[in-house]
Amino acid sequence: MTASQNTQPILVLAPARSYSSIFAACLGANPACYAFPELELCHGGETVGDILENDRLLPLGFDRYCRSGLLRALAELTFGDQSSDSVIRARDWLTNRSQWTGTCVMSHLFALVAPKRAVEKSPGTTRSNEAIARCVSRFRRASFVHLIRDPLSTATSWARLVSGYGAYSRNDLIVQGLEVWYAAHLRIMTIGQWIDPSRFLTVRAEDFLADPVEWLRRCADTFGLPSSCESIESMTHPERSSYASLGPPEAPGGFDPAFLRAPQLQIHPLARQGRFDELIVPPDLLARICELGARFGYRDFRMDPGVPSEPSIAVNDTFCDGPDTLHASC
Repeated sequence: MTASQNTQPILVLAPARSYSSIFAACLGANPACYAFPELELCHGGETVGDILENDRLLPLGFDRYCRSGLLRALAELTFGDQSSDSVIRARDWLTNRSQWTGTCVMSHLFALVAPKRAVEKSPGTTRSNEAIARCVSRFRRASFVHLIRDPLSTATSWARLVSGYGAYSRNDLIVQGLEVWYAAHLRIMTIGQWIDPSRFLTVRAEDFLADPVEWLRRCADTFGLPSSCESIESMTHPERSSYASLGPPEAPGGFDPAFLRAPQLQIHPLARQGRFDELIVPPDLLARICELGARFGYRDFRMDPGVPSEPSIAVNDTFCDGPDTLHASC
């Protein structure tokens, strides 16, 4: 790995509810890295002005929470702390740069922590072809982690998260979560075709939480990070992150709320939450979920006899011309 590559960010690609907060905070605790909270700047519009305008369409209070990571990072790195006053100044800083693209703001923040390598994860990056292509196109030499969690557990957690934002049944919310899981991971797999394998690592959350030291060492070796015993030990303390606690009222979030309340790494096996035969899932979606899940090593699904047992999904050609279909520039 060249010196220039050693300054490139490490971006964690995963849908929401994938244990990406604790994983990114652990990875960013390496002495050569800096863990950012969720910046959410690759989707929602081309410019900062577009992104801020789109926030107005979000449910009351959710706009403040979803922009928390960006405001806290700007406040910390530009104004020296994460006080309410600094967060307000950070929002003014963004408003005054409404013509900047979101990825330009990301590049600006990443430069502020150089020579440390930025580690960042934003679930929104995987929510559309446009967002993930914009991310990969802008950060051409970045390293990427594809973080995966069992689909049903992810969807069940998703249902709990969004249960207060609409009159939907638990079953419908879980189905929605399964659709999000499938689309996000298929996008990540597709875009992964265009990334050098030396800069792309796939990690299952279940494996990481069962043996974090092994997987943190594997990440360090893959991405050319310090891997001494001291460095790896440091990576087991995500609670040392500047963002591993609730922020001020104007920007309370930045990571998963459960992580912010208890950011310590706990080594434990993840148990699957429920079974597919306890739900009403459209057969075509169930087949696609089971096929893609099998690719990731989740092979003990309960399926109807008519559902294919062998994975037949091919990585699609959504980005047949490569991620350069979008060009983000300052």
